[in-house]
Amino acid sequence: MMEIKTVSLFGGEITLYGILMILACLLAGAGLILLSGRKGIKRPSAAVYCLLAAALGLLLGRLIYCAVRFDRVFYDAMGDFMGFLPFFDVRVGSLNIGGVMLGCILAAPLAARIGKGKAAGYLDCAVFPGLSLFIAERLAEPLVGKGYGVYLYDASFAFYPLAMQTYMDEYALSVCFIEAVLAAALIFALTALAKKRLQTGQLFLCALTLFCACQIMPESLRHDDVLFIFIFARVTQICYALMLAGAQIAALARARRNGLGFRQAVTEFLLLLAGAGICIGAEFALDKTNLSHTLIYTVMIAVLAGMAALVLRRILRKEAAQ
Repeated sequence: MMEIKTVSLFGGEITLYGILMILACLLAGAGLILLSGRKGIKRPSAAVYCLLAAALGLLLGRLIYCAVRFDRVFYDAMGDFMGFLPFFDVRVGSLNIGGVMLGCILAAPLAARIGKGKAAGYLDCAVFPGLSLFIAERLAEPLVGKGYGVYLYDASFAFYPLAMQTYMDEYALSVCFIEAVLAAALIFALTALAKKRLQTGQLFLCALTLFCACQIMPESLRHDDVLFIFIFARVTQICYALMLAGAQIAALARARRNGLGFRQAVTEFLLLLAGAGICIGAEFALDKTNLSHTLIYTVMIAVLAGMAALVLRRILRKEAAQ
């Protein structure tokens, strides 16, 4: 575990991570408001979306975390129930990124009803500020002792940014940096894609697809405060997989309205489910078999790339954009 960095503020202790995240959220919100004009969204309406996204993201991110870690959040060391007030104290435990993302997505239709715009337009505006916020959060994770993977005993790999040093002078894989680099690469790819003539919502669906596909595998490398259900099932990976499926369903629904056959739609969705099944099997194999981890991760990356290509193809197909 890494050392948690804190600073003195107003007579109390607050984590440096917390301060940086507040600043990063404010900057992301300001960036979204500035970008909103390009999508025909008035800035007051964009500000309303930011407030709704922050509230729902915090609520759902906290809800998922507390549901999985119920025993640690609501019970003390002696096993006595402390009530539900710890839910509102973010210093107890953390948030789940999947819940935060879901909150930001659900905030869009609410903001659209208030601002009389398109929900997809708000989501398009949120793509680049959201990715920037994610990068900032991942880079700041070591400040609260998170973001690391397996310990590295080969000195040739023990260097920053591939590895980070623990308070016991050991080195661990810097998973948070890997995830941040992948998100940064995604920003460059989406910047090029945004220059094309896309319909409202297509940029967001492409971003969601690529983000989820490229973040599932790195999450498998985490060894910090990981949320598990059913022993080997990682909650964040499940959230990413569900959102990837949601992106495909949205693209297929639009394509169906423009003439896509039912059989073709079902076939594509079943292919995505098959890919998800292989990835689940790969996670199980990592813990329960003696197969080479390099081989397993190679298969997982190839399958995730195929899943992303399948969904992107449907999002950007002409019949889905008419």
